[in-house]
Amino acid sequence: MYLKQIKTCTYTVLLTFIFSTNSLAKSNGSSSYLEDEITGVLIDRTITLTGFNIYRALGQHWRVNDYKTLKNLVIFERPSARSGSLIWVEVDSKTVFRQHVNLRRVNINNWVGQASEKINKRLLKMKLEQLIPDSFDIDSNGF
Repeated sequence: MYLKQIKTCTYTVLLTFIFSTNSLAKSNGSSSYLEDEITGVLIDRTITLTGFNIYRALGQHWRVNDYKTLKNLVIFERPSARSGSLIWVEVDSKTVFRQHVNLRRVNINNWVGQASEKINKRLLKMKLEQLIPDSFDIDSNGF
């Protein structure tokens, strides 16, 4: 199973390299680098088989519910023998979701459904924060 994860990671890195060098070559011409960037990719950085199952379930849930994002999501895992695993999701090197999961007591599909809702809400909030400029007159709660 680890060999399969290594192959998947290798293919991901290889495809990213091919597309990035293709984008850089095109950026010297008439098209810009940002137009050629690949977005909406879900990247697996989990360690255990259970983390991989969470990654796969999250990807399926993301596709089924048709969440549209122009960002690349990276799923990380830090396993612990005592408390299960720490799972977190990053977008542009910013953590958008972080939670401990004791996988003996949790149904993965239900947990992934709740996690993907939280991630989607956080991504929408980040998009709104980019659109609305920060004002010194308004406190963080809006009053």
